[in-house]
Amino acid sequence: THKDIIRRACLNVVARFYEETTPSLAPGSISGLVQLTPATLLRAVFGPDASSSKFERAVEEIEIAAARMDLFYEVNATLDGSANIARAHFDDEQFGLGQSYLLQLRRQMFAAVQKEAAAAARDLAGRFMLTLQDFYSHSNYVELGETDVLEELGKSAGARFLSTVAGPNVVTCADCSEPTVNDSCVNNVVTRRLTSGYFFYPTDVVDFSGRGGPFSGRVKTTGKCSYGDKVDQSRELRAKGGINKSTRNFRKSPHHYLHEPAAQLAIKATEHFLDGIRNVVGDDKFLQFFNLGRSIGGSSLTFVIDQSGSMRDDIHAAVARAKAIV
Repeated sequence: THKDIIRRACLNVVARFYEETTPSLAPGSISGLVQLTPATLLRAVFGPDASSSKFERAVEEIEIAAARMDLFYEVNATLDGSANIARAHFDDEQFGLGQSYLLQLRRQMFAAVQKEAAAAARDLAGRFMLTLQDFYSHSNYVELGETDVLEELGKSAGARFLSTVAGPNVVTCADCSEPTVNDSCVNNVVTRRLTSGYFFYPTDVVDFSGRGGPFSGRVKTTGKCSYGDKVDQSRELRAKGGINKSTRNFRKSPHHYLHEPAAQLAIKATEHFLDGIRNVVGDDKFLQFFNLGRSIGGSSLTFVIDQSGSMRDDIHAAVARAKAIV
């Protein structure tokens, strides 16, 4: 799920950060943990009493922002008010608009980080991650044999990959049977051009703009691929079936057998995005983004406790009180 991918990427990137910046930690000593969680990560760095609650909340805020996007809440409200939901998921072959959408989110996110508006930055980052990850599960990028991330995605307005997108009259898929058995939609992509599935909402359900129907206003034509889950009405139109690999469930994802490589690419792409935040804004603001560092120009709280013999009867109470304050 997007939540799993976001969490894994956040933990991997923060673990590597501490491995690189803490002399006592060897490469892989944290990122290689079998059970890598916010708690185990910070305890490995700061000791058994380290609190992970703020870091956990930061990751959850990113996850929640992505989940809202996936449920079509506030999809483009902070950008241009467009009702074009397809571009936020790279559906309907909306690669140009999807790329522009990522660039807008990226600019706004970096501006928020620079202003130390960490909560706003996390919200924008979650939206960015959802769209970034959907590229790999909603398009035929994996089916084309690609095994590494698309570095231009969300970075360059003049991205070269946009020239490889299938045109409106290019047939991209062939029919495949209703997914009642495993692997019923193998080899239904019939183009070497970049394409994605069309998605048509049921007419009795409306998106946030109050309209049912195609997410982008683009109607699926004969020979185009569909997203292909049970909600997608376009899966009934030729080319029947679909190409999404969002889950391992063959009833929800016609290309379920490609879920793992798509998910691994999504994790790697998300890690590259997070590494890019650190590279642009520096370590202090990177830590602040994850609720791990103090604000620039802020203060730290330090406890100095007398351990001499005269404090023997009070030392444990003093330590307990200090922990409670933290």
